[in-house]
Amino acid sequence: MVQNKIVQKLLFDIGEHGQFKLTEIKGGRNNRGYKVDTTMTRYFLKEYFQSDDDSRNRLLGEFDFCSFVQSRKISEGAKVLICDPDAGIALFEYIDGVKCSKEDLTLSRVLEAARFFNRLNQNKNCVEALALNNASEACFNPMAHLKCVSRRIEKLSRIPNNQDINAEVLAFVQEKLSPSLDSIEKKFHATMIPFSNTKEQRFLSPSDFGFHNMLIDRQNRLRFVDFEYAGWDHPVKMICDFFCQPRLPVPIEWLGAFIEESIGQFTKLTELQNYIPLFYSLYRLKWCCIILNEFLPEGKHRRSFSTNVTEMEKQKRHQLKIAEDYFSSSPIKMRKVA
Repeated sequence: MVQNKIVQKLLFDIGEHGQFKLTEIKGGRNNRGYKVDTTMTRYFLKEYFQSDDDSRNRLLGEFDFCSFVQSRKISEGAKVLICDPDAGIALFEYIDGVKCSKEDLTLSRVLEAARFFNRLNQNKNCVEALALNNASEACFNPMAHLKCVSRRIEKLSRIPNNQDINAEVLAFVQEKLSPSLDSIEKKFHATMIPFSNTKEQRFLSPSDFGFHNMLIDRQNRLRFVDFEYAGWDHPVKMICDFFCQPRLPVPIEWLGAFIEESIGQFTKLTELQNYIPLFYSLYRLKWCCIILNEFLPEGKHRRSFSTNVTEMEKQKRHQLKIAEDYFSSSPIKMRKVA
């Protein structure tokens, strides 16, 4: 748990000189979160998982992206106040709201999310935006997307076969994920994809963009949080992640409306209509891998940081079942984007 004296220093630096109460918020999967109550207000404190194996500084990445969002007066993003990179913590405004649920997945909310992405990119040529780094696993050509998913599958194929549950995961990877990737790769090579690393096809992406990282505040507005992986990317990854994310999946029927609202003013939609379904299939494999992160060393360390070991071991069986069900599910056949 984060030390009180470190939190006290952050509060002092923003003008909070009195007593405070620190309460851990349970449920985080990668980091730790806390409510910080002072005599003046309530804040949200985020303690980031840190590892030498993590090449991306997720704290500074989120701090920089949030600072950019605030500088452009985009009020729907989470407001960051101050951070201590050495301690691995950042202090945010506390958003008084509720997590999104399945009942909130309406076309109106989907378009509201799309407009947030649109507003970000109305500012993509400003100085603050140009100073931002690429998003985590940014992909600016078709082969980069393939390699990204291939790396994830390869990592899972190397987990030690020292437990029954691990043997089941290895079988799932070898019998389901790897053959599917091979099939998709052949289609990639056979398809002429109009994909280029040009300024017009580089967008600012929140990354990991989905309703699992949104709240509904007291004014009934969507509020957007968790920008650890944000930065410059190609929009096809954002679009596929938005519709493939399994925790609160968005109906694929709204794909065309989402694309039109989010990037329609920036790019020719005809360039997307033929190849989005192919990337969608690829990104479903990627999300199978993400679901199984608990089985990887880095995933195990990250989960043990945010939860207890006993819960994590129980979670493994649950995650494999989710991955198998997700892989076997048959999403509605995608039509071309209108």
